[in-house]
Amino acid sequence: MGIKTALGTSVARMTSEVATELTVNGEAVRLDLDPRESLLDVLRERLGLTGSKKGCDHGQCGACTVHLDGRRVVSCLLPAVQANHRSVRTIEGVSGADGGLHPLQQAFVDHDALQCGYCTPGQVMSGLACIAEGNAGDDDEIREHMSGNLCRCGAYTGILAAIRAAAGRSDETAAKPEGMTGEPGGRADEPGGRADEPGGRADEPGGRADEPGGRADEPGGRADEPGGRADEPGGRADEPGGRADEPGGRADEPGGRADEPGGRAGEPGGRAGEPGGACGRREG
Repeated sequence: MGIKTALGTSVARMTSEVATELTVNGEAVRLDLDPRESLLDVLRERLGLTGSKKGCDHGQCGACTVHLDGRRVVSCLLPAVQANHRSVRTIEGVSGADGGLHPLQQAFVDHDALQCGYCTPGQVMSGLACIAEGNAGDDDEIREHMSGNLCRCGAYTGILAAIRAAAGRSDETAAKPEGMTGEPGGRADEPGGRADEPGGRADEPGGRADEPGGRADEPGGRADEPGGRADEPGGRADEPGGRADEPGGRADEPGGRADEPGGRAGEPGGRAGEPGGACGRREG
């Protein structure tokens, strides 16, 4: 069939349908497809398989992820004719023959790995591929190989836990944040470490200076001996008992100050430079 131009001439249609045969979730399908149709549009609009979602339509969010011959692909970017004589698996083909949930789907439920659920089909399909590819060995590896799937609700912690559980890894320590308050082994260089366990911080309230009990730069802390601070009343200059810069303190011997009445310059009894005082010897 031709298309008439403004000049009255006829040109052939630039596209023609292509006979395409593919297997979808184990069932053979034959379709005449426009070469411009994406696999996602064919699945949703031609076959009624709406589990695969159209999010960005640019291959950036992963909501449309399906398996093509066992490998995950973003179906919004794949021309459907490229699936000719190939096998496609969608989220509808994941459940068992009895209709029960796949273990990974159940893990998503158990670990609250979804909120709005729009991205969940793509997350599950990518998670299945991540495990099958052998890329679920540790949490960092899972994060790396799931990075193409976005969750706008921010359910990444649950998604990680679900894939870990489905992969047979149940070690809770792998998911425990570093530096947890109240647990031995907290981080000494991050807030939240414990002061009374190895790794606590000495530069935060409740931390240790050099002994349990407080900080050396706060009241009640420890300068060099238990009891107080050297720069506060009641603290210790060089001996227990007082300060050298206040009345009652000690200049060189217990008893008083050298610059106050009753103090001692060189001998007990008085002040240097005052009548009756002593400047190195006693005077009557």
